[in-house]
Amino acid sequence: MDATRLTFLCVLFAPFMLLAPLHAEEKGCVPDIQSGWKVVSDGSCPIGDGLWGRDPVSDKGQFWVQCGMLKSLPKNWFATDLHRAVLQDQIVLLEEGSEYRCLAGPYDRYSIAQKVRDAMRKQASLKTAFVREVAPSEAMESTEPVAVAAVALAAPVVVAEPVVAPVEVVPEVLDTAVMDTKVMEVAETVEPEVLAVADIPTPEPEPVPEVKEEKPKAVVKRVPRNKRSRSYVDVAGLQSPKPRGDEQRYTDGGIAWWRATYDEARRACEKDGMSLVSLNTLKTLSRQAETRDAFPKRLPYWVKENRAFDVVMMVPMPLRGSSLIHVMCEE
Repeated sequence: MDATRLTFLCVLFAPFMLLAPLHAEEKGCVPDIQSGWKVVSDGSCPIGDGLWGRDPVSDKGQFWVQCGMLKSLPKNWFATDLHRAVLQDQIVLLEEGSEYRCLAGPYDRYSIAQKVRDAMRKQASLKTAFVREVAPSEAMESTEPVAVAAVALAAPVVVAEPVVAPVEVVPEVLDTAVMDTKVMEVAETVEPEVLAVADIPTPEPEPVPEVKEEKPKAVVKRVPRNKRSRSYVDVAGLQSPKPRGDEQRYTDGGIAWWRATYDEARRACEKDGMSLVSLNTLKTLSRQAETRDAFPKRLPYWVKENRAFDVVMMVPMPLRGSSLIHVMCEE
């Protein structure tokens, strides 16, 4: 009976064990092994964008599950949580400067990526795991350099293009050398033109009053709390708009949190005389022990610099403006 059950489990999980490594190599994510981890350092791995509440175009495609941004190769405590959720062979570390982007996959079905994400979120250090989708166009673009790397015959084609550029540059250098005397003559005519332009400072003051007019509008448009268009939750001195009607939401700690696009978040804050929280303010509050625990941490937050910020990993995240994530307004 036990042998039969073991055989069934092996058959059930075999696709999960084999899918990611084979699929990764097909897409150009050819890793080096560093201290037992698969590390891709040549930037050839298309990882797409986070979905954050949006549905993919199709269940079939190319999907990654991001498990975090690390300062070094995974420490033992992080690796322990990671291995409880996903097999070692499915983990890829994408080297980006001095950091490593922790990824699992890629998977050819969104439903599989969802299961891996949910398994990760059960671990203490992986609560912010999310699914990324590689756009079809990005996946197609990545196939050309993959072919160059895998097939030697493609190499001359790539080399032939940069060779043409120097051939065209050489006559230009020769022409400029021959034209030295003409440049000297033209220099005499350039000086009076520069002087003439310098005598026209009038356009500079014109945009200055326009900029100054915009700032008072943002400051003057303060709305008393009792006259705001919606209710808010106070979070460490910031104001989180409560969802209304059929707006997207999720519940955490007994509170319904609004999930909005960037434009929806910005308009809601401005309508009630506030602005989206700045990156500096959110980073400062999420670092302080007395305010850090007040923030829900399942999703990143929009900041007014038109970016998203993750209060757990303490890093900006380049999400699409249509992503549905947290909103915090700053008075």
